[in-house]
Amino acid sequence: MLDEPTSALDPATEAAIMETISELMRGRTTLIATHRLAAIHDVDQIIVLERGRIVEHGRGPELVARGGVYAQLYRAGKFQT
Repeated sequence: MLDEPTSALDPATEAAIMETISELMRGRTTLIATHRLAAIHDVDQIIVLERGRIVEHGRGPELVARGGVYAQLYRAGKFQT
């Protein structure tokens, strides 16, 4: 379980850390709690919570295409790189 693993990092360091985390996650189940969509956009499964309930789940590109909560955040510019 990783809770906001890159919250205090600059973009370059965040990218390097996420690359390492991605390598370590291969073949393992890993939970990442984050508000930084860039950190999770390419993971196998994203679970979107709203008011403590699961409102959607899927891969980042699928969620954007569906136009739900994740897509709204993505399109509102909350996709931080």
